[in-house]
Amino acid sequence: MSIDNWMPRLARVFQEVRGMQKVYTFENLPGSLAAFPATVIMPTGGSQEYSAGGPGLAWHDVQANVYMASQTLPEAMANGIRMLVEIRNRLAAHVTLDGSVNYVLPVAPPALWYEGPGQLAFGDKVHTGFILRLTVKETEAITVSA
Repeated sequence: MSIDNWMPRLARVFQEVRGMQKVYTFENLPGSLAAFPATVIMPTGGSQEYSAGGPGLAWHDVQANVYMASQTLPEAMANGIRMLVEIRNRLAAHVTLDGSVNYVLPVAPPALWYEGPGQLAFGDKVHTGFILRLTVKETEAITVSA
């Protein structure tokens, strides 16, 4: 599979979270956020391994920014913590994203898999939110023509 196949599936996992209003990926980024909570999921880096005799392996670093509100409110912070637990549980329940990847997991320690809640910018606005960092491993069939 490729990122075009599994990214929409990852977005659906976030969309299933109770109360989530909008989920965006690199394919449909908005100019500004109008509904909250909203999540923006983007690849931030990765590694690739391939050979003539076998399948390719790819590891993607993925960041999901969850925006709770356009102002810092105590209620938004509390809801963010609750949402973090639900996101973790939904990711664990969909660890292979319907068989499209080997796994999607929180980054390994000592890296932080989440930061926040706290202030999080999108465009020229500052919101309350938190950052999640994930690793997606996939096996790809790579066709190379000379």
